[in-house]
Formats: sequence, C-alpha cells, structure tokens
Amino acid sequence: MRVFVDTNIWISLFLGFERLSEIIEDCYFQHTLLTSNGIIRELESVLTKKMNYTTSEIHPAIGFVRQRAEAVEEEKSFKIDVCRDPADNHVLSAAQNGNADCILTGDDDWLSLKRFNKVTILSPREFRDWI
Repeated sequence: MRVFVDTNIWISLFLGFERLSEIIEDCYFQHTLLTSNGIIRELESVLTKKMNYTTSEIHPAIGFVRQRAEAVEEEKSFKIDVCRDPADNHVLSAAQNGNADCILTGDDDWLSLKRFNKVTILSPREFRDWI
C-alpha cells in the first residue's frame, strides 16, 4: 500500500506522539511512505517559523522524512481545486500522481473529503482500522 503522509502527521510524530511513531514505523516496514518536496518545504517552514526550531534542530527530522518516504511531485498539467484552502490542493495532486492508496492526515478539512478520486483520506485511527 502507498501511504501519503501529510505535514501535520510528520509534525506530530516529531513532537513525540508515540501512537504515530508506531504507525509510521509499521508503514515504513510494511508499506510505502510517500511525501513531496512541497510537504518537506511546509514541514521546514512550520518547524522554524511557527515552532521556532533552528535549522540545525530540524535537520534530523527533515533527513528522517527524506530517508523514510519516497518523494513524489504534484502533477503540473492539471489543476485540482477541491480544498477549502487552495494552498492544500498540491497534496491531493502529489498523492494522486504518486498513486497513493491513502492520505494519512489529522486535518479536519481533509478528513471531511473522505476520498479524492481513488485516494482514501484517513486519520491515524481510521488508518489503523483500515489496514
């Protein structure tokens, strides 16, 4: 299974949410984790600008994501416009382009969509039940 991990899940993982650590570890060994350069940029931005971590403090976290997840990119040839926040549409595009089976997120806006084309959108709890 191909699992696209949203920024908020990576952030929660780095803040020490143990249940997420188990899910990401299971995904890494049993499935394919997906991310995008857009997610990595957003992760860097949130950790440094909103959470006041230094670049050297977040370096291991970014390295972890790059090591564990396959980077896929959004498809530039088509526009997706289904998210309340248009800046989030790139995630759907990247997940779809990476042939993701699901998006793992904690974002209520995303979770309310439930599905985008063939990509199921799940919370960590829903993901545990789904697999």
